[in-house]
Amino acid sequence: MARDPKWAVNDAVQAQSISKISIDENREKELLSAIKKSAFGMFIGSIVLLVVAFGIVAALAAFAGVIFYSVKMVIAYIIVIIFPIYAIYNIIHTNSAIKKGDYDFYQGQIVTKTDKGFKVTGLEDLDLSFIKNKTDGDKKDNVKPGDIVKIMRIDNDLSLFL
Repeated sequence: MARDPKWAVNDAVQAQSISKISIDENREKELLSAIKKSAFGMFIGSIVLLVVAFGIVAALAAFAGVIFYSVKMVIAYIIVIIFPIYAIYNIIHTNSAIKKGDYDFYQGQIVTKTDKGFKVTGLEDLDLSFIKNKTDGDKKDNVKPGDIVKIMRIDNDLSLFL
């Protein structure tokens, strides 16, 4: 079971597996902007999913007279409805963490790549992925075990960048 990211980072720093770094102000702004865009993108995607799902249900009910009453369909409806609510929470939580300054930057070494992301020394129980940003571009496709990467912790979320 994965540890809480804050605890995992503190343990890795104490074990000297990763080290805290500082980055220039422009790069920091770019990364924080990328995190905000990611949170907002989740919201947009959830709204599109909600509209498509309700459109399909409405079309089936109107044209085919099909109304879904099965437990599986009710659960699917609930998930589709809850996803935008979670996305709104994520936007608020991300912006709150940024305003509070609850973020740090670290440097560590890639151990391996998995289907779910990358493993970093000291944080092997967490799968980390890269922040989508302009500066890194395609460089992240060439990351291999042993490479040094930078880690951004924002509240309880960890992301990699180069």
